Amino acid sequence: LKNPDSLQEHLTELQKRQQLSVSDRHVYKYRCNHCSLAFKTMQKLQIHSQYHAIRAATMCSLCQRSFRTFLALKKHLENGHPELSEAEIQQLCGSLPVNGEFCSESEARSLEEAQ
Repeated sequence: LKNPDSLQEHLTELQKRQQLSVSDRHVYKYRCNHCSLAFKTMQKLQIHSQYHAIRAATMCSLCQRSFRTFLALKKHLENGHPELSEAEIQQLCGSLPVNGEFCSESEARSLEEAQ
């Protein structure tokens, strides 16, 4: 660095490099569009994305709370919304998949008890 101008130029260039986003200069380059998490591989990001998809699919249409499982949503509807009749709960839950498949209420209870 021969003079103050070249020093300033050098510092400006360093500052530009530091302004890159974390994803551009870091190993965790696959960033989630829904939250602030980032991952090393696209596969791990895709697995994480399933979390957001499940949360969206298990959102209570009455109060907008989301749950980790369909069974947890069903329990919430039964206990958190006592004004609902059994028929209304069945209508809201009747077509929900459990572990990716559709099952009867008795099968759902068996699965729930096994967890």
